[in-house]
Amino acid sequence: MKKFLLISTLMIFAAIAAELFYRYPCNYGYNFLYHVCVLIYIFLISLTSREYMVITIMSLIAFVLIWLITYYNIGLDYETWYERGMPEWGEVRR
Repeated sequence: MKKFLLISTLMIFAAIAAELFYRYPCNYGYNFLYHVCVLIYIFLISLTSREYMVITIMSLIAFVLIWLITYYNIGLDYETWYERGMPEWGEVRR
């Protein structure tokens, strides 16, 4: 179970990195908040045992990373990007 959770968390990091690399400098077209659902399950499962502490920390880092991506308008779905006034990549939310 530990390996599965670790690999799942690492795959989320890889998906985020690949999507940012693929879409740069365009900052709309993909919503990273979809990963939050999976991260919530990983986080809750990792809280069940002390041996999953690394996975707990990694999932918290992923939460913060997704929050920063949304806050700095790095990755947004089209509707949110348009509602925020079509901000540039890395521009702070208005």
